[in-house]
Amino acid sequence: MALNWSTTAEDVLPSKDLTGYITIITGSNTGLGLETARVLCKQRALVVFACRDVEKAQQAVASLPTEFKTDVIRLDLASLASVREFSRTFASRYHKLDILINNAGVMASPYLKTSDGFELQLGVNYLGHFLLTNLLLPQLEAAEEGRVVNVSSMGHRLNILKLDDLNCERYSTSRLYPLYYKWIQYGNSKVAQILHAIELNARLRERDSKVTVYSLHPGAILTNLFQYVQIVYWLMCMFSFLFKSVQQGAATSVFCAIHPSVKNYSGGFFKDCKIMGATLPRKANEKAAKLWELSEELVREK
Repeated sequence: MALNWSTTAEDVLPSKDLTGYITIITGSNTGLGLETARVLCKQRALVVFACRDVEKAQQAVASLPTEFKTDVIRLDLASLASVREFSRTFASRYHKLDILINNAGVMASPYLKTSDGFELQLGVNYLGHFLLTNLLLPQLEAAEEGRVVNVSSMGHRLNILKLDDLNCERYSTSRLYPLYYKWIQYGNSKVAQILHAIELNARLRERDSKVTVYSLHPGAILTNLFQYVQIVYWLMCMFSFLFKSVQQGAATSVFCAIHPSVKNYSGGFFKDCKIMGATLPRKANEKAAKLWELSEELVREK
């Protein structure tokens, strides 16, 4: 079938056998993450549920058919110590990693900080995943064809990413923050995920690695990502016919994770199972390299 806006995750490669594949999906206890996990499990992959709330992750696993292969390892992306502990636990259980889907995220939260002092959206959506991906590169490179998938958003267009103010501290006390800057910071975290894919791809190609990396926009979907913006959620419910279902929203994640046609587009940005052009800052490649260097310093173990 033709892949388009209405494609569901199961439509992407319904006959693909993923026996032997090991996959990590962050935030897989609900929404897009859970649907992505369900489809990959159905194709016989082993899916590691990387979630902050282990009990909720176990409940999600219990909702799936008993023959599905799953594992649950706690991961709190708002804590770099938790990210490091997760990577150590994973490495002790598995020698390789075929697919890493950086799916978890928060959107338009109040001005909160992670345990390491980073603005919450930046810390969870970007820096936590940045460190996680770096720590898991040995397992990704041990796979025959490792893939990294960053679930970003068209919200990246809202960004005014400033490398000298990643925490958005200049605006954190502004009366406009709840109305405006929390969305800007969401956009900042999402463009950072795209820049991460660009720079990671460049570094992987330099050393002839077989690992590939992609970023994507899943579409506008009604999920609990809107926990901090209930009024927007209610409005979306009123016009739900304009939005994707969770099954449709997970399609591009599955597409980037397993479809053979994306191999030549490593570093690219996808939407509706197609390569797209992201709206990026000027000199995006240069900014991606600088962001990487800054991020390495920020996540370095003290």
